[in-house]
Amino acid sequence: MLRSNISPTNLTFPSVLKSTAALQEGWLGMEIHTEILKMGLLCDRVVLLHLVDISQWGDEQALSMFFEMLEHGVKPNDQTIVCVLFACAKARAIETGTRIHDYILSNGFALKKGITALVDMYAKCGSIDNAVMGGPRGVQIIFF
Repeated sequence: MLRSNISPTNLTFPSVLKSTAALQEGWLGMEIHTEILKMGLLCDRVVLLHLVDISQWGDEQALSMFFEMLEHGVKPNDQTIVCVLFACAKARAIETGTRIHDYILSNGFALKKGITALVDMYAKCGSIDNAVMGGPRGVQIIFF
């Protein structure tokens, strides 16, 4: 595309990011991230949501991108929240996971599908009491 002097748009990058993830080439993902920055598309909701969902760049980078997205005023969707909670679980990042849980509560997210990710994050981070209760703010979860 670039060789043909056709500029990518915010709608081009999600497909490119998915293809990059399928190739499992982290260096290529970083190159694409650089292009997104150069083109000023980091604040674009569509682009940012796909950047966060790509886990091949590592959990730490996915979490960093999530908070960068929030700083730019982009509101994540439920899928993005679930992805970053799973990244916290994998990285054993309890402080970051708790910050995200606070964000969920303060922004009115009803994580019907994501409650498993929240429980998983607390359990893998060694906070079994919070996993059973649904977190420090006490969303009661009953297991059968």
